[in-house]
Amino acid sequence: MNSWAILTMAAAAFVIGCSSAGPAASGGGVGADGLGGVDGAIAQDSAGGSDVGGGDVGGSDVGGVDVGGVDVGGVDVGGVETTSGDDASGQDQTAADTGTNPDSSTTFTPASHPALPQVLSSGGPVLTTPHVVALTYDSDVLSKDVNKLLSQLTTAAYWGQTTAEYGVGPLSVDTPRSLGATAPKSIEETALLKLIDQNFSDPTSGWGPASADTVYLVVIPAGTQFYYNSGGSKVSCCGDYDGYHDQTTLAGVTAAYAITCACPGEVDGVATVDQLASTITHELIEAATDPFVQDNPAYESPGDPDAAWSNITEGEVADMCEDNADTLVNAPGVDYLVCRSWSNKNAKASQEPCVPAPDSAPYFAAAPVLTDTISVIDYWGDTVQTQGTKIAVGASKTIEVALFSSGPTSGPWQVTAYDYNDFMQGGASHLAFSWDKDQGNNGDILHLTITVKSKDASWHGEMFLIESTLGNRTSLWMGMVGQ
Repeated sequence: MNSWAILTMAAAAFVIGCSSAGPAASGGGVGADGLGGVDGAIAQDSAGGSDVGGGDVGGSDVGGVDVGGVDVGGVDVGGVETTSGDDASGQDQTAADTGTNPDSSTTFTPASHPALPQVLSSGGPVLTTPHVVALTYDSDVLSKDVNKLLSQLTTAAYWGQTTAEYGVGPLSVDTPRSLGATAPKSIEETALLKLIDQNFSDPTSGWGPASADTVYLVVIPAGTQFYYNSGGSKVSCCGDYDGYHDQTTLAGVTAAYAITCACPGEVDGVATVDQLASTITHELIEAATDPFVQDNPAYESPGDPDAAWSNITEGEVADMCEDNADTLVNAPGVDYLVCRSWSNKNAKASQEPCVPAPDSAPYFAAAPVLTDTISVIDYWGDTVQTQGTKIAVGASKTIEVALFSSGPTSGPWQVTAYDYNDFMQGGASHLAFSWDKDQGNNGDILHLTITVKSKDASWHGEMFLIESTLGNRTSLWMGMVGQ
């Protein structure tokens, strides 16, 4: 959402691995980033790639403003209910025609399925003429790579693929600024922002004036602990998040900034420079599409009907893809791993929503058919009405899961359900699952029985993920249970 990757609820959106927003000020939230991956980050070549390992991340955020109320639902493909215990519903759902798999040499139609979410704008501006200024320490051995990455983003198709549909223009890179000769052992956010503001306010510093169309990219080298204080505790880079973006005031100008940290050894098989590059690309994309996260947010989240997606991913465009196992890719014209980001255009057309795609294979997914309206807590701590399925604590219910793909696949794909609190947060599992079958093709309807073992008081609902896997490719779908 706002951009950081964090593993516990906080008033900000974090990224651990691929990036998100920053620590929340009063009245607003920011985002954070991490090297996402439900089963670990799989780095793949966008022309067809190979696995380079990965690590699991997650994140949630509660500060900010409610963007809900817009229904972006899809095609109802029905639902079958069975109960045990005190189910709050008790009524069967009528199944609609889910379509068939019309594989042929000339045509292919994705089977009927619930719609993928759209990341909605809250009305704030995007950066139509974005600039980026790198703020680095002279002693940082990766500063040359950072400058090379930024230069490549100005010419590679990747930047336009991930931002143009939201109204963001081509990226320009301005002269980097030095934060000092040697990086400190430790630095806190307030002190760092004060240093940056002082340099922009001092006409003799050589930094020049600050600009509202520029993202100020702070790069924290390995060996320096960056943190901010929250409730008397340190929240640290490379532990709680890999980066975030937020807004601040520099010499009287409201501007976007991003914190990005080099975190050696965080993800098996991923070099530190690639971890940093993926964090930088994540944060730049989100800072350009949602620069003023506190005062005037833009593309910050799906609407209330898709609250599960916002709650699990944090909801900004790069956040929406960071938990995919194949979230990191090699993009043509870029020498480093970059993160994938959500395309509303592709999602609406039932095509691969996370761009760039790792290869040319068809997109495939398993979408739970959620026919109830439930009351839950959203990412910002507000009570909202969202689509879900009603199941009382101690009860079970069977829902339909619609399989669809954008083209003929090489075979059936595997489908797995995960409890969010267990899988993403390392806590107790609130839900248990059983399938009638756990693989299929376009047009198949699987039946997933969900049992509620306990209530998740944090969200007033229990969240789950459905992962589809075929070879090195994966996709995710988010869902929610309520009482």
